[in-house]
Amino acid sequence: MDYRKAQLREEYVARLNRVLDYIDNHLDEGLSLDVLAGVAAFSPFHFHRVFYSVVGETVNEYVRRIRLESAANQLLFRPKKSITEIALDCGFSSSANFARDFKKHFGESASRYRAAHRPPRRADGEGEKSKIGKPIRNYGKDPAPPLGHTDRVFKQEGGKPPGRYEMEVEVKKLDAIRVAYVRHLGGYGPGIGEAFDKLMTWAAPRGLLSGARIIGISHDNPDVTPADRCRFDASLQVPDDVTGEGEVGIQVIPAGTHAVGRFSGPIAEIGTAYHFMFGDWMPGSGYQPADAPCYEIYYSNPDDDPRGSYDSDICIPVRPL
Repeated sequence: MDYRKAQLREEYVARLNRVLDYIDNHLDEGLSLDVLAGVAAFSPFHFHRVFYSVVGETVNEYVRRIRLESAANQLLFRPKKSITEIALDCGFSSSANFARDFKKHFGESASRYRAAHRPPRRADGEGEKSKIGKPIRNYGKDPAPPLGHTDRVFKQEGGKPPGRYEMEVEVKKLDAIRVAYVRHLGGYGPGIGEAFDKLMTWAAPRGLLSGARIIGISHDNPDVTPADRCRFDASLQVPDDVTGEGEVGIQVIPAGTHAVGRFSGPIAEIGTAYHFMFGDWMPGSGYQPADAPCYEIYYSNPDDDPRGSYDSDICIPVRPL
């Protein structure tokens, strides 16, 4: 691919990333082809074909799937919210349409899905574990400044039972973080390293690597979203005067209350850390996941450790139950 073609492809990716972000933030609104084409600054006549060629789904297929997956996550983590409320908040015109589409997509009704998949809340913290976990490849960095002020600290007491993971989790109010990012649309495994490579290749000559936080943003719950459709943003904190270019976009991780757990260990075990935070810690914490992506802040590079270990903070946005 020559330089000119690479530039053109990067411009397409940048425009479509704006569309994907717009969809996430406007699920309860009308997401017509004309509206989304306008966000991408493409002609509506050609936008459908461009979207499918890059994303791998038609516009309607993608919007429907994201709405259904958002609804499924709310069924799991919004126990006080009715199914009808969830359906309308996710952009479905009626509960009947939602019920039909949900059963077709997940193979069971929304009420049965909620009953069968949501981890039960038990006082002993032994609720069924969520399977949320994201094996990834990371890049190292110098220690970051403090994340925020601690509100509460939770720690599982007693010895570590066989086959169980244990970590300290703090509830913190975190500031917003402005990041440059390269988006990977193929899941939480192979390919993420390439996204970080692109980001670092762009950032290094601009002098952006020294002292900056390196972050991975996970947009999807792999229990709900097909593995090859999960979205991951390889990200780097940048100053306000930095602008994106081509496939490198700019976004702001929202400020808010987060459950923060320090993970130290091999990459292969990070899924177990997510299991603990979602399945063991959260049911007894008085908190539930908020409507924003999880992210990880990396403190070391596993390539520099002969054991392949690294340190990171897992940050899960939360709100009171």
